[in-house]
Amino acid sequence: MVPMTGRLAALLADVFLTDAVEPEQFVWYGLRGNQHAETRATRSKAMGEGTFHRWWERTLAASSAPYRNPHTARHTFATRWLRSGAPLVTLSKAMGHASIATTADLYGHLNPPDVARDLALVESYGINPPQATGP
Repeated sequence: MVPMTGRLAALLADVFLTDAVEPEQFVWYGLRGNQHAETRATRSKAMGEGTFHRWWERTLAASSAPYRNPHTARHTFATRWLRSGAPLVTLSKAMGHASIATTADLYGHLNPPDVARDLALVESYGINPPQATGP
């Protein structure tokens, strides 16, 4: 399972509707064909590694973003997640890790300013920390 935002869910709903994607089909799909046959899309097969990398390069070029490999983009996402103040435990779930230790070891690229920011939060609570609310 891949968690997603409401914005992504709406975009995917449009793809499902306009492209008539069925539940058993892939959104990122493979291509069939070679130099001797016509290339055609098939939603019954997941996108292969070569197709993914060609798509990745086209997407970066279209966005005018500098090249970075997909794994670097994953690290950037994780670092931004943590720097925004979102919890490590939910990042671990979003990344699909079985252990929070994996997430902390591989993606916890925080630096002294990040620690200082969090320390300032603790200091701002003083001796009367906020009370938990909700159920």
